Amino acid sequence: MRTRILNATVFMMTVSMALSLCACQGPGGKNGQNSGNASGSGGHLAPIPGRLYLGGKVALESISIPKSGGQQATVVLKNMSGEDLDDLTARLIFFFPPTDRYSEYSTEPVDDLFKIYRNDTHTLSVTPSGRGEILKVELHVASGQQSLQPTVAREGGSPGSRVLGGLLECVGVDDQLTFEHPAITFTVENVSSESIDMFEYQVVLRKRGAVIAETEWQFVDQGLAPGRRISLKAELGTDVGAAESILRVRRPEL
Repeated sequence: MRTRILNATVFMMTVSMALSLCACQGPGGKNGQNSGNASGSGGHLAPIPGRLYLGGKVALESISIPKSGGQQATVVLKNMSGEDLDDLTARLIFFFPPTDRYSEYSTEPVDDLFKIYRNDTHTLSVTPSGRGEILKVELHVASGQQSLQPTVAREGGSPGSRVLGGLLECVGVDDQLTFEHPAITFTVENVSSESIDMFEYQVVLRKRGAVIAETEWQFVDQGLAPGRRISLKAELGTDVGAAESILRVRRPEL
């Protein structure tokens, strides 16, 4: 086997060309459509404007992420499909320093269920409850049942699932699925600074990746002031056994 040895001049030219190529290929790739993350406005990793979702139907138009929690983050999505898009979910995940020595991050996901008309935009503005430095941000956009994620309650220092664009946080789950009259109750808290007048909710149960039950949408029209809580109950009718439970919340106009 031959070993080729470069002289010093050729070696330095090769290194210089390689560095130049790396500098030209920014972290977002061509036209910002790389699936990876790029440096956000706060110096952390975040998606870059121009990234496409749902096979190019939805584009990230702009994103503004603060350096730490307790400040507002804003994401603007644009419908590029030429048709109205229903039942979409934007999931924004904030990554903070770990709260224990076993994890790499502590995370705070926020879901927003929405409809977006053709050529229109949808804005998601949310203030993450974590007060530490935001290390990374991920954005996922899904449609229909692709968006389903188990709903978890606030526990200790870990936040619960946040829905309705981050306005509501799950603080308790009372699971009675194996009883004679199975039911499940989610307790949610208004963690925003504004009153919430009305919304709709649906409960979905999933087992081994398949949806096994879902309720009709139920309308809530009582005012919910900041810091107040409300219980959202769903009766299932038949014994479904142990299952993952998902709470979906949307604005009435959807």
